Amino acid sequence: MPNSNPPPPNILSYDDLREAAAAFSRRHWPQGTIPVDIEHMVDVGLGVDIVPVDGLYQAVDVGGFLSSDGSAIFVDRAAYEHVKLYHYRFTLAHEIAHRELHGHLLAEAVYETPQDWYAFQDTIPEEDRRWYEWQANSFAGLVLVPPDALSSKVGEAVGLLRGSGVADPDLGEEATRSYLAEWVGRRFEVSADVILRRGKYDGHWSEF
Repeated sequence: MPNSNPPPPNILSYDDLREAAAAFSRRHWPQGTIPVDIEHMVDVGLGVDIVPVDGLYQAVDVGGFLSSDGSAIFVDRAAYEHVKLYHYRFTLAHEIAHRELHGHLLAEAVYETPQDWYAFQDTIPEEDRRWYEWQANSFAGLVLVPPDALSSKVGEAVGLLRGSGVADPDLGEEATRSYLAEWVGRRFEVSADVILRRGKYDGHWSEF
């Protein structure tokens, strides 16, 4: 049976997560090239099995989840087969974030099937669950889109805009920001939404 009183998340700021993600990347992707090969990092570097599951998203409304012992990531087969490549890559990074950051929660977890996992999630208070997910999302974004590489690609995109006749690109404008996020996202093989969030936290723009 799932633990009825899971522990609360540790208090981690975005800067804490930035440091944790950078240390993780130095260990497991020292070459620093983009796009980050998160599948290789997970499967080969960490020895975590990636297990495709038919209909996982339809069953529990998620694209993937981490086994309670941290040894495997179960992913929706459609994502695994790269039908949704960006979603698949982010799912792997997100679940590895739980493994790296939330061992104290996993130590209390008891589940085997997707339904068991879903039941365990229901035992976590909503506010705690939001913090766990925010931490995992932030860590995943930082691993897939490292700060220095992001700055470089944003600068490159702004240069291309200027070269196309936009003398002073205004990243405060939604249309400009969205165009840039799509272009940059393709270089990192992540969604534009990931770039928009990362750019906000790194100070490339303030609103989205």
